[in-house]
Amino acid sequence: MKKIVAIALAIILTLAACTAKDEPFDPNRPLKLTVLYGGNPRSFDYEYGSYLASKFPNLEFELISEGDLYKIELQEQYEKEYIRLVQAKQPDLIIAGDTPLLMKYNLIDRLDPYIRQDGFDLNGMYPGMIDLLKARGDGSLCGLTPQFRNHALFYNIDLFEKYGIEPPRNGMTWDEVLTLAQRFPANDGGEPVYGFARGNYYSKDKIWIMLELISETERLQMVSADVKQLLMDTASWTNLYDKVMRAVQSGAVKPDGSSGLKWETHDFIMGRAAMSFHSYGMLVDFHLVQQDLKDWKPFRWGVVTAPIDPLHPDETTHARPAEMFSIYAHSPHKRAAWEVIKYIHGEEYAKLRSRIVNTDALMMRTAFNIDKDGHDLSPFYALKPVSVKGWMRDDLDFQLYTELRDLVTKESDKALNGEQSVEEALSRIQTEGQHLVDEMNLKRREVEEEYRKKQEQAEKEQQEQRK
Repeated sequence: MKKIVAIALAIILTLAACTAKDEPFDPNRPLKLTVLYGGNPRSFDYEYGSYLASKFPNLEFELISEGDLYKIELQEQYEKEYIRLVQAKQPDLIIAGDTPLLMKYNLIDRLDPYIRQDGFDLNGMYPGMIDLLKARGDGSLCGLTPQFRNHALFYNIDLFEKYGIEPPRNGMTWDEVLTLAQRFPANDGGEPVYGFARGNYYSKDKIWIMLELISETERLQMVSADVKQLLMDTASWTNLYDKVMRAVQSGAVKPDGSSGLKWETHDFIMGRAAMSFHSYGMLVDFHLVQQDLKDWKPFRWGVVTAPIDPLHPDETTHARPAEMFSIYAHSPHKRAAWEVIKYIHGEEYAKLRSRIVNTDALMMRTAFNIDKDGHDLSPFYALKPVSVKGWMRDDLDFQLYTELRDLVTKESDKALNGEQSVEEALSRIQTEGQHLVDEMNLKRREVEEEYRKKQEQAEKEQQEQRK
């Protein structure tokens, strides 16, 4: 019954979208566009507002906030409230919204007809990301993003030359990276020298950080798709956990920074680590450290692709679109909304925005990703992005995630401190972790039952009001 209702709703929404009136865009006529924005107003003004005001002086943008939707525990409840918000506010443009959900209910336009009609050139944009967006839209583009985020493997050329070690290359696996890291001494004359360090990411969850990085690359899920079973006792996870623990115990791999001032925690920036897995934001750090520390010692560095899954050597799971732009299917100002999207994703905006290096995002128009010192940034877009569906569905699952993280950290620290073996740590993680999974499923049933009762009560009250 629910499926039939969903199909009927989708048909109604599609028909309504086809009949929505679309006013032609006149840049000389004052016009207000309403924008449902998933970020905050200051972020909008910084990223887009000033550029749009200069390009379209007669356009006014009214921002609509998503409010506290992110606090909703159940995915089903979140979907209903989000769709209700969109239909109630009737925005012209949706930025940083829940694009997959909007597509599900046919609430955003496919952009392909606009692209064809205006001859908008997608060439020069990160091809892999365009392919990913098309795959999410069943072959069509239901949104575009002007920027994307990705990670790569940075390395200190001077340290590799000093110790006579061959530097990393594109397309290495995590096994190769960890083996390479362990060729460096844990210290040199009392000074720490790490083969691999995470950067200035300070966290008490040392082992968890590495487990997350590698499991994401190798597409390992810690919990089953139905969120009923913990999978830490499988052969793949046993091998991964043992590998990470041995690497950290060697002293050559430092998963996190240390507490203290910012630059003191950044082992790679301070020249204490041979390699680091980081976003494009590393370039921002190089820029800032020169301003903050007058005695900072620069070094030669390079960058290669993020470590790959040997089963999928041409793909990466670490690249993601930044803020997506979509046109609301029932907007009367679709043409104006499209002109905004066309500008934000064109060369003019890319050229202006790329001059500001203070973000971890790269421009989709890759020709404008230029490092002033001449470093090759192509490793950030050399691999094809893919989406891997994770096990977390909503806030309840995120609560389970944090509990599992704390458990892994507690038991792993005991093993690192010599209080138990690696095998004992993993066994306790599996046993206690499964108990956490079971408890969360019990809580989910309780929350779902409470939500069902509230829905029934709300429907009953609506029926009484209609009498």
